[in-house]
Parts: sequence; structure tokens; C-alpha cells
Amino acid sequence: MKNENENKNKNKNENENEIEIEIKEIKCFECKKIIEEKPWIILSCDNGNFHIYGCSYHCSKDLGQFMGGSYWDKVVNKEDFLKDPIPYQFEKELKKKEICFNDYEINQIKEEIEEEEERIQRYEEEYEYSSDDIFDED
Repeated sequence: MKNENENKNKNKNENENEIEIEIKEIKCFECKKIIEEKPWIILSCDNGNFHIYGCSYHCSKDLGQFMGGSYWDKVVNKEDFLKDPIPYQFEKELKKKEICFNDYEINQIKEEIEEEEERIQRYEEEYEYSSDDIFDED
């Protein structure tokens, strides 16, 4: 009898060990791709009862929305990040510069505009002249 109970307990322990050894497929929470190597980010949820995996920054960039807010305290592989993996967007203060030109610069700009207008006028005249030749040949 004692041997039977020992064998049952031994079999039970072996079955429990098999369950622990059983390899689960690790899938990205976003793209559902099977992650074969180390995940980019691992989150421990529900006191470690399950994990959430991200395969890349691209898939994990909206993880805060998925988790309902900050999740840094749930990150398992913190050593892979130098700091909080949530990128920040800094508001850039655009400084408006006053555009001021001295008389020389204004004259130079006017000359460039006049030269460009003359060039366009010559081009249009050449185009009209060449198209007149085409219609005259018929």
C-alpha cells in the first residue's frame, strides 16, 4: 500500500514537473507574431500569474493605452532599458524671427525676380514661336 501511494505521489510530481517544463509559445500582444528569441519587453501582470510580451518598439509603443496607463512597475526586463521605455514628446518652442532686409538685399531680391520674369517671358515667346511653325507647316 505504501509503495502504491509513493508511486502515485511520484507520478503526480512527475506530471507537475512536465507541466512546468512544457514550453509555451510566446506571442506579441500586438501583432500576435510568435517570438522565438528574447522579447523586446516583458510585463508581469496579475501578481506574476501571466505575462504580456512585445516583440518590438513598434508593437509596444502604445502599450500604455493597452495597459491603461503607466506600466514601468510591471516591466520584467528593466535591464534592457536605460530608462522608462515610454518615449516623450517635447513641445518645441518655435521662435518667430523677424524678417528684415536692408536696402541692398531688397534690391537684390527684386533683381532676381525681374530676371526670372524675363526668363519666363523669353521661354513663352519661344514656345509660341515654335508652335506657330508647327501649325504653319500643315
